[in-house]
Amino acid sequence: MQKVDIFNTVKQIPFPEVQESFNGEEVRRGKIRCPFHDEKTPSFQVYDDGFKCFGCGEHGDSIDFIAKLENVRPIEAARLIAERFNLPVDRPATRQESQQVNELKRRRSLNKMYKIMEQRAFLNLIEYRDTVNYIVSIEWPDLAESTIKKVNKLPMVEEYLRILTTGSQEERLGMLREGGMEEWARLKSLQQMKKS
Repeated sequence: MQKVDIFNTVKQIPFPEVQESFNGEEVRRGKIRCPFHDEKTPSFQVYDDGFKCFGCGEHGDSIDFIAKLENVRPIEAARLIAERFNLPVDRPATRQESQQVNELKRRRSLNKMYKIMEQRAFLNLIEYRDTVNYIVSIEWPDLAESTIKKVNKLPMVEEYLRILTTGSQEERLGMLREGGMEEWARLKSLQQMKKS
Protein backbone atom coordinates (compact mmCIF):
# COMPACT_ATOMS: atom_id res chain seq x y z
CA MET A 1 0.00 0.00 0.00
CA GLN A 2 1.25 3.50 -0.86
CA LYS A 3 1.78 6.16 1.80
CA VAL A 4 -0.42 9.23 1.75
CA ASP A 5 1.15 12.48 0.52
CA ILE A 6 0.21 14.63 3.48
CA PHE A 7 0.73 17.98 1.72
CA ASN A 8 -1.51 17.14 -1.25
CA THR A 9 -4.06 15.44 1.00
CA VAL A 10 -4.59 18.39 3.36
CA LYS A 11 -4.70 20.80 0.43
CA GLN A 12 -7.86 18.99 -0.74
CA ILE A 13 -9.71 20.39 2.28
CA PRO A 14 -11.29 23.73 1.30
CA PHE A 15 -9.43 26.57 3.00
CA PRO A 16 -12.59 28.07 4.57
CA GLU A 17 -13.12 24.81 6.50
CA VAL A 18 -9.51 24.77 7.75
CA GLN A 19 -9.65 28.44 8.74
CA GLU A 20 -12.91 28.04 10.63
CA SER A 21 -11.74 24.88 12.38
CA PHE A 22 -8.52 26.45 13.68
CA ASN A 23 -9.33 30.16 13.83
CA GLY A 24 -13.08 30.02 14.48
CA GLU A 25 -13.77 33.15 12.42
CA GLU A 26 -16.98 33.00 10.37
CA VAL A 27 -16.43 33.97 6.74
CA ARG A 28 -18.80 36.70 5.55
CA ARG A 29 -18.86 37.73 1.92
CA GLY A 30 -15.53 35.99 1.41
CA LYS A 31 -13.70 37.93 4.14
CA ILE A 32 -12.66 37.76 7.78
CA ARG A 33 -10.59 39.97 10.07
CA CYS A 34 -6.95 39.06 9.69
CA PRO A 35 -5.59 36.96 12.57
CA PHE A 36 -2.06 38.20 11.83
CA HIS A 37 -2.56 41.91 12.48
CA ASP A 38 -5.01 44.13 14.35
CA GLU A 39 -7.83 45.45 12.18
CA LYS A 40 -11.44 46.56 12.55
CA THR A 41 -12.55 46.15 8.94
CA PRO A 42 -11.98 42.70 7.37
CA SER A 43 -9.25 42.77 4.71
CA PHE A 44 -8.43 39.05 4.78
CA GLN A 45 -9.85 37.51 1.58
CA VAL A 46 -10.77 33.84 1.86
CA TYR A 47 -10.59 31.65 -1.25
CA ASP A 48 -11.37 27.96 -1.68
CA ASP A 49 -7.66 27.13 -1.93
CA GLY A 50 -6.04 29.83 0.20
CA PHE A 51 -6.03 33.42 1.42
CA LYS A 52 -4.67 36.90 0.85
CA CYS A 53 -4.69 39.72 3.39
CA PHE A 54 -4.85 43.10 1.69
CA GLY A 55 -3.94 44.77 4.98
CA CYS A 56 -0.65 43.11 5.93
CA GLY A 57 0.13 41.21 2.71
CA GLU A 58 0.10 37.68 4.17
CA HIS A 59 -1.00 35.06 1.65
CA GLY A 60 -0.82 31.34 0.99
CA ASP A 61 -2.69 28.07 1.37
CA SER A 62 -3.98 26.11 4.38
CA ILE A 63 -0.52 24.91 5.35
CA ASP A 64 0.93 28.44 5.23
CA PHE A 65 -2.00 29.70 7.29
CA ILE A 66 -1.66 27.09 10.06
CA ALA A 67 2.15 27.36 10.09
CA LYS A 68 1.86 31.11 10.75
CA LEU A 69 -1.13 30.84 13.09
CA GLU A 70 0.44 28.11 15.25
CA ASN A 71 4.06 29.23 14.74
CA VAL A 72 5.16 25.81 13.42
CA ARG A 73 7.01 24.47 10.38
CA PRO A 74 4.96 23.57 7.26
CA ILE A 75 5.23 19.80 7.87
CA GLU A 76 3.93 20.26 11.41
CA ALA A 77 1.12 22.46 10.10
CA ALA A 78 0.16 19.76 7.59
CA ARG A 79 0.13 17.17 10.38
CA LEU A 80 -2.07 19.41 12.56
CA ILE A 81 -4.58 19.81 9.73
CA ALA A 82 -4.54 16.07 8.96
CA GLU A 83 -5.09 15.27 12.63
CA ARG A 84 -7.94 17.78 12.97
CA PHE A 85 -9.71 16.32 9.92
CA ASN A 86 -8.90 12.67 10.77
CA LEU A 87 -6.73 12.08 7.72
CA PRO A 88 -3.94 9.47 7.59
CA VAL A 89 -0.42 10.71 8.34
CA ASP A 90 2.90 8.95 7.59
CA ARG A 91 1.32 5.54 7.19
CA PRO A 92 -0.65 3.70 4.55
CA ALA A 93 -4.25 4.87 4.34
CA THR A 94 -7.05 2.53 5.30
CA ARG A 95 -9.85 1.96 2.80
CA GLN A 96 -12.11 4.33 4.78
CA GLU A 97 -9.42 7.04 4.87
CA SER A 98 -8.83 6.66 1.13
CA GLN A 99 -12.55 7.10 0.58
CA GLN A 100 -12.49 10.19 2.78
CA VAL A 101 -9.61 11.68 0.76
CA ASN A 102 -11.46 10.90 -2.48
CA GLU A 103 -14.57 12.58 -1.08
CA LEU A 104 -12.51 15.69 -0.27
CA LYS A 105 -11.19 15.74 -3.85
CA ARG A 106 -14.73 15.34 -5.21
CA ARG A 107 -16.03 18.20 -3.03
CA ARG A 108 -13.17 20.45 -4.07
CA SER A 109 -13.85 19.71 -7.72
CA LEU A 110 -17.56 20.47 -7.23
CA ASN A 111 -16.68 23.74 -5.49
CA LYS A 112 -14.50 24.76 -8.45
CA MET A 113 -17.27 23.93 -10.92
CA TYR A 114 -19.77 25.83 -8.79
CA LYS A 115 -17.52 28.93 -8.75
CA ILE A 116 -17.12 28.77 -12.54
CA MET A 117 -20.90 28.49 -12.90
CA GLU A 118 -21.37 31.53 -10.62
CA GLN A 119 -18.90 33.58 -12.68
CA ARG A 120 -20.50 32.61 -16.00
CA ALA A 121 -23.99 33.34 -14.69
CA PHE A 122 -22.86 36.74 -13.38
CA LEU A 123 -21.26 37.76 -16.69
CA ASN A 124 -24.24 36.53 -18.73
CA LEU A 125 -26.70 38.38 -16.48
CA ILE A 126 -24.72 41.61 -16.84
CA GLU A 127 -24.57 41.17 -20.62
CA TYR A 128 -28.32 40.45 -20.78
CA ARG A 129 -29.21 43.49 -18.66
CA ASP A 130 -26.96 45.84 -20.63
CA THR A 131 -28.14 44.52 -23.99
CA VAL A 132 -31.83 44.83 -23.07
CA ASN A 133 -31.25 48.40 -21.86
CA TYR A 134 -29.47 49.19 -25.14
CA ILE A 135 -32.30 47.70 -27.22
CA VAL A 136 -34.84 49.73 -25.22
CA SER A 137 -32.87 52.92 -25.86
CA ILE A 138 -32.94 52.22 -29.63
CA GLU A 139 -36.59 51.17 -29.87
CA TRP A 140 -38.05 53.68 -27.40
CA PRO A 141 -40.97 54.53 -27.36
CA ASP A 142 -42.14 51.88 -29.86
CA LEU A 143 -40.97 48.74 -28.06
CA ALA A 144 -41.44 45.43 -29.84
CA GLU A 145 -43.37 42.74 -27.98
CA SER A 146 -40.23 40.58 -27.76
CA THR A 147 -38.36 43.52 -26.16
CA ILE A 148 -41.15 44.02 -23.61
CA LYS A 149 -40.82 40.34 -22.62
CA LYS A 150 -37.09 40.86 -22.11
CA VAL A 151 -37.69 44.05 -20.09
CA ASN A 152 -40.09 42.11 -17.86
CA LYS A 153 -37.20 39.75 -16.97
CA LEU A 154 -34.99 42.62 -15.74
CA PRO A 155 -36.23 42.60 -12.10
CA MET A 156 -35.38 38.90 -11.89
CA VAL A 157 -31.99 39.59 -13.51
CA GLU A 158 -31.26 42.34 -10.97
CA GLU A 159 -32.25 40.05 -8.08
CA TYR A 160 -29.95 37.30 -9.37
CA LEU A 161 -27.11 39.82 -9.69
CA ARG A 162 -27.75 40.97 -6.12
CA ILE A 163 -27.62 37.37 -4.89
CA LEU A 164 -24.38 36.66 -6.78
CA THR A 165 -22.64 39.81 -5.52
CA THR A 166 -23.90 40.26 -1.96
CA GLY A 167 -26.05 37.24 -1.18
CA SER A 168 -25.19 34.60 1.35
CA GLN A 169 -23.97 31.17 0.32
CA GLU A 170 -27.45 29.86 1.19
CA GLU A 171 -29.06 32.31 -1.23
CA ARG A 172 -26.62 31.38 -3.99
CA LEU A 173 -27.26 27.68 -3.39
CA GLY A 174 -31.01 28.41 -3.47
CA MET A 175 -30.54 30.11 -6.84
CA LEU A 176 -28.66 27.03 -8.04
CA ARG A 177 -31.38 24.66 -6.75
CA GLU A 178 -34.09 26.68 -8.50
CA GLY A 179 -32.16 26.33 -11.73
CA GLY A 180 -31.66 30.04 -12.21
CA MET A 181 -27.90 30.03 -11.93
CA GLU A 182 -27.57 27.00 -14.16
CA GLU A 183 -29.86 28.57 -16.77
CA TRP A 184 -27.85 31.79 -16.89
CA ALA A 185 -24.48 30.02 -16.75
CA ARG A 186 -25.50 27.93 -19.79
CA LEU A 187 -26.44 30.97 -21.85
CA LYS A 188 -23.91 30.85 -24.68
CA SER A 189 -24.54 34.13 -26.38
CA LEU A 190 -27.02 36.84 -27.08
CA GLN A 191 -28.17 34.77 -30.04
CA GLN A 192 -30.18 32.71 -27.55
CA MET A 193 -31.58 35.89 -26.06
CA LYS A 194 -32.82 37.00 -29.49
CA LYS A 195 -34.74 33.73 -29.83
CA SER A 196 -36.52 34.12 -26.47
